[in-house]
Amino acid sequence: MTPSNSPALLAIESASSLLSARAVRNPEYGVYRHAREQLDQMRVLARSAQRISLPQVAFVDIDLMAAKELESSDEPLADALMLAAYEFKRLAQTP
Repeated sequence: MTPSNSPALLAIESASSLLSARAVRNPEYGVYRHAREQLDQMRVLARSAQRISLPQVAFVDIDLMAAKELESSDEPLADALMLAAYEFKRLAQTP
């Protein structure tokens, strides 16, 4: 289980907060829905798994999606999603 103050969970919560604020305007926007699903899955896995393996983080693609779909229109959200993905993927590399 990952501590609640870990960089990964803090980044996931920060990205989720930004995403919630943006999604109020357009909750059905596919990019927002996909990001929410991935952040939720990342949070659950980080909170429950004793150890996260590389195959367990393979589903994460919000960093690529954020760079492609959001970087030019919403840089703060894109940066938050990319950081959340980066920190989550690092969990699989931490001994």
